[in-house]
Amino acid sequence: MKQEKTDSKKTKKKKIVLKLDSLIKKASDYHDIGYDVYSTGILPIDMKLKIGGYLKGRLVEIYGEEHTGKTLMTILAIIEEQRKNKDSLCLFCDAEGSFDTNWFKTLGGDLSRLDIFNPYEVAKVNDIELCGEWTYDRIIELIGTGKYSIAVLDSLMGPALLSKVLLEKDMEEKERLGIRARLNNGFVDRVSLVTINTGTTLIITNHLMQKLIAFGNPDTTPGGKRLKFVAEQRLRIGLPKDKTAVGHTLRGGIIKNKRGASAGLQFEIYLSYEEGIDNYLELVKMMIKENMIKKDEKDKVLKEMREDYSAFQKYKDEILRNKISLFNQESKDSDIFDEEENEFEED
Repeated sequence: MKQEKTDSKKTKKKKIVLKLDSLIKKASDYHDIGYDVYSTGILPIDMKLKIGGYLKGRLVEIYGEEHTGKTLMTILAIIEEQRKNKDSLCLFCDAEGSFDTNWFKTLGGDLSRLDIFNPYEVAKVNDIELCGEWTYDRIIELIGTGKYSIAVLDSLMGPALLSKVLLEKDMEEKERLGIRARLNNGFVDRVSLVTINTGTTLIITNHLMQKLIAFGNPDTTPGGKRLKFVAEQRLRIGLPKDKTAVGHTLRGGIIKNKRGASAGLQFEIYLSYEEGIDNYLELVKMMIKENMIKKDEKDKVLKEMREDYSAFQKYKDEILRNKISLFNQESKDSDIFDEEENEFEED
């Protein structure tokens, strides 16, 4: 009888060990398989990130001051995905109610392959009391369908994301503090798991505000601290440079990049209000600088890429594979931002 009990215990132990062994793999068995990414739509940023764009199935935060180009960056990522993959469908959650379809078309976007979720219109048509809890639940449900390549939430501080508790309280009540942050933190935790399961990349735009402090960096992003930890990539957009009636220089930096290890690198690129960003020209400039082509071949290569998108993708992939040193410079080699502004100090 004792022997049977001992054998039974050994069998159970063996089963447990087998189950645990099936969960793990030796680190030596892993190999570099690269990363699945969606292009940012801005070539210099793809290069600076060192992996070619935003990570598939992860959260990305783009933040900055007002009117700096945060929404524009999300739109460019959607348009680039539409060009690259003719079957892709993207989602734009317009929490600010300010999405401009004409601007999207001007930049080359296809409206037939973009779904727009405007919580204000939906709530009005269906006679629903609009609040942050309802809006967040709908966003999670939409992303959970798994049919979107890229989803955008513009922005985390949109009026449609105000908590129901906040809407019911008086302005002078002290209990208002921290309610929005807790709501946002809960959403970030839930949606991060959904994006991993569906492979949808969620790009969230956020504002840059100032803390009332005497010492240290006053810059901060509102709406809770959870997003900065969960987001795999964080980009900060600075104030426009050389602004004119026809365009300006978009400038910013990479604050966090868990896979490409390029935090601190800065970028700038010219934006035309009529044509957007000319990635073809930017790539040709890089190829000339790295002696991949000669200056007199510029027009020929430009024509080839404009007529055939696959040619552009081929040259871009070649630069990424070769790990050109131009994009591996340390941030100290760049003077895009004035030192006294401390724009890339962690908030």
